[in-house]
Amino acid sequence: FFNNPHLWGWAGSDADYQKWVRSQKSCVSGKQDWIEDLGEGRCEYAHVRRVAAGSGTAIKPEYFGVPLTHSEHALQHQLGELGLLQHFAKNVFTPSEAAAWFEKKAVECRTAWIKARLYAHFGAESLKEVPPSDFVAWAKEAGLYLALPAVFKG
Repeated sequence: FFNNPHLWGWAGSDADYQKWVRSQKSCVSGKQDWIEDLGEGRCEYAHVRRVAAGSGTAIKPEYFGVPLTHSEHALQHQLGELGLLQHFAKNVFTPSEAAAWFEKKAVECRTAWIKARLYAHFGAESLKEVPPSDFVAWAKEAGLYLALPAVFKG
């Protein structure tokens, strides 16, 4: 359900998503850069570029990125994903394992953003608090009914 691009569009634009990601802590170190002018911590939006996600030469996929500090983002560009993770002693040993790690983090990040948007929409702290009938009504209104898991469709 959370991997449906129509749901991503309901939650907001790619620019909205990137703004939210920048407010999160780094997926690698759990840190943020302090931005004096803003008086708060921030990360950079680091695209996780995969052809399967719509990436290509000079094309970056929408809704597919993670938060990294400035120095981590620079290392990602210099050393690649594997090099960045090895620099921070993450338990990753091959380029494909590093790619899978970043892909998983990108999906987790996007899912967290969508859940935050849904919580705000329903005024709830968890989707478990939302009556299934309300969730189904929302999905129908948002054009997402067909994307619902079978448990909601009775």
